[in-house]
Amino acid sequence: MSQAGKPTYEELLDNVRHNSEYTELPGVEIAMWPEDVAFYDDLSNQERFNERFLEPEKGQPLGGSYILYLLFGSWHNIGLFVAFYSLIVDGAGWGKFFLILVFSVPFPWLVFTLFWFASSWGGVRFNRQAQLVHIGQGPGKARTVAWRDAVPFLRTGIDTSGKLDIFVPFAPEEFEGMSDERFRRTIKKPRVINATLDFRDHGPEGSMHRFEFYRRYMEQGLDAVQPDPEKLPSDLEIREPHLPMSRGPVLKVLHFLAGGPLFDWVLNKRAEKFYWPEEVERLCAPEADLSGIDTSPVKPRTDLYYRARGAHIDFVDAEGKPVSWN
Repeated sequence: MSQAGKPTYEELLDNVRHNSEYTELPGVEIAMWPEDVAFYDDLSNQERFNERFLEPEKGQPLGGSYILYLLFGSWHNIGLFVAFYSLIVDGAGWGKFFLILVFSVPFPWLVFTLFWFASSWGGVRFNRQAQLVHIGQGPGKARTVAWRDAVPFLRTGIDTSGKLDIFVPFAPEEFEGMSDERFRRTIKKPRVINATLDFRDHGPEGSMHRFEFYRRYMEQGLDAVQPDPEKLPSDLEIREPHLPMSRGPVLKVLHFLAGGPLFDWVLNKRAEKFYWPEEVERLCAPEADLSGIDTSPVKPRTDLYYRARGAHIDFVDAEGKPVSWN
């Protein structure tokens, strides 16, 4: 018997829950045990972090851009070297030369093209004063959802040891022109937000701390997510969060040989074309008119907390005593 209508948000979330790559994390209604909370972000850049909104990706390289460096530094550039070496030194002829080029050149440029288009897609704004999340959809375009509807998951797989994905519902009008049957066949998950803010946000504990960062900010504001040096290991640097890992001398040379500076410049120029629509800027402006919007922060439970224990989660009551929870 066929199911009627498009799947609900909860049905799509259930699809994620049954996916072995995902583990659901405690949501916006459950806080991390206060003694475990330790942030390490310098939030002094007010263009990215202020009391009205957070815009984590502003001015940051496109996530996954290291793939470009890898493809061009190895596949593309080595392919060119082998092609010209076989033609000039080995005298292999034009046939082999073009064959090597066909296998080594087009794919990296195809990936670059995808990154180029994606770089102007925009990022995400966590609008605290309106309790909304704005998701860029290209220059002058965005989708807006309520923060209270966000559901965090930890994703693991071949490409990651643990990454924070936040799922939010689609707007009803997004797929009005798509039949219910086709929607059910093609759309298996809700909209996902890549919530990684810093390259240190990896693994289960890093992901849970990052979600607690967002949860606390949306509930209490910027003061609640400031770094506390006394809680941090001495080797953990407090600095403005950024996605690429800091490069040592060897990586800087490899980045240069792969054409990294040129790609960074091109993608950054493309990213500058993105701008938020007027409605988003209005909702994020000081003393914005927010009438008609539920701006009350989500208050977490006071009888239940969670503690990150590596890949495991322990739940405790208000006194820190272990409790069971489903």
